[in-house]
Amino acid sequence: MASLLSRLVPVVLFFRGSHRQFGSAVLTRAKIERLATHPAAFAPAKRLSRLVTIVENTVEGHPVYVLSPKTGATDQRVIYFHGGSWVFEIDPVQWSFIAEVVRSTGATITVPIYPLAPRGTATATTAFLVELTAAMVSIAHVATCTILGDSAGGTLALVVAMQLRDRGITGIRSVLIAPLGDATLSAPEVAELAKIDPWLAIAGNAVALEMYRGELPLNDPIVSPLNGDFAGLGTLTIFTGTRDLLNHDAHRIADAARAAGVSVDFHEEQGMVHNYPILPMPEGVAARRVIERVIGLG
Repeated sequence: MASLLSRLVPVVLFFRGSHRQFGSAVLTRAKIERLATHPAAFAPAKRLSRLVTIVENTVEGHPVYVLSPKTGATDQRVIYFHGGSWVFEIDPVQWSFIAEVVRSTGATITVPIYPLAPRGTATATTAFLVELTAAMVSIAHVATCTILGDSAGGTLALVVAMQLRDRGITGIRSVLIAPLGDATLSAPEVAELAKIDPWLAIAGNAVALEMYRGELPLNDPIVSPLNGDFAGLGTLTIFTGTRDLLNHDAHRIADAARAAGVSVDFHEEQGMVHNYPILPMPEGVAARRVIERVIGLG
């Protein structure tokens, strides 16, 4: 049975206007335009520095934060790609999630603040994240590395894993929270899921994806990793809720990976919304315990 907190999430989303925002192409485009002139803050809250050590670097002109435990550090290295439909900045809830994982696992987590669309498009953003992840792997042993991402970041995690595989870097674990696989959003199942998702909607996400794709077609594997090659990837751990617009994509990603011989650990929670593992509720806590065990495998 779903927890009381999880049942309240759709109510909170309603009063925040989240679905109304994503349900309108006009409103989504207007918000993106506002953010282009008045960018959202992205730095972690100062209170988190009491819990973990935070170091800010700059790589190729982009802020990159490294969060590590104050005591009990292990050799585990994680790179985290935040969600936000490729157009919205990292959120305080995501920072809290990252800090909790650092404290629970002893891992060091690198968090790139990648350029958002329309300024940052698929080709350049992916190239930046691939190079950053490759650098992390070159410093640490591949067995100690995990790629972690939620929503758009989950999609980026899968794309980066594929491109590293193409470079001969294999065996990296990837944790995908609510990933998108097909940027066309054209599957009939997606239209059905849109009717029950209290958060995401097709119209707003289509606007964001159109900006993000840049010069690439929507079906290019860099934008739609379901069209990519899954063979040779490291283990995938996937989380999805049944009230998530991207639930069908999560299943398709898992099926494609298994068909290519990839080990998949698939977690689906009935009644859960998009990105439930990062939310402060019992189902999110349970999912985070799984993520922490995956990170601790090295």
